[in-house]
Amino acid sequence: MILDAMQLAASEQGVVDMAVVDKNRLSGIIIGAFGDPAIDLVRKRVNCPVVGLCEASMLEASAGARKFGIATVTPRLVESFGAKADSLQLAHLFTGTRLTAGDPERLVASKERLEEALFHAVQECFEKDGADAVIIGGGPLGQVAFTLANRFRQPVIAPIPAAIRLLVQRMKDWTVDQT
Repeated sequence: MILDAMQLAASEQGVVDMAVVDKNRLSGIIIGAFGDPAIDLVRKRVNCPVVGLCEASMLEASAGARKFGIATVTPRLVESFGAKADSLQLAHLFTGTRLTAGDPERLVASKERLEEALFHAVQECFEKDGADAVIIGGGPLGQVAFTLANRFRQPVIAPIPAAIRLLVQRMKDWTVDQT
């Protein structure tokens, strides 16, 4: 689990290395970390669509000009979420990030505690921030996103399925563009 900007930056070279190993055999790539490390570098080095968990989640959450927030366990990455919303030109729809209380690694170790802590963060995004959709910010938190989605009427976005949906669409578009 990536907990801060230094770890996010440190992961970039590994992401690029993994992406280019079999770059001629790939149909698409998902950057499987919520901070989308090295996404622009990978896009320059491969000849296929590349999507990131954060990017895909924000695009899905903001569909139809919905306001969206993020609920997560990683306080030292909050600034990067705002920067991503800016880079996607979605800052005007981003209501901010709500954090769980406690140590992220300890929370992730207990599915029940993690779910309850994220439930409260999601609830605050909806009730206090006016979000219309909430992203569960982090790949390792994705399983809990499915459970939380059943506890709210508004959309709760799990990042991995959002990335898969976006990649499938971009692969279809890519194939059309290549012919």
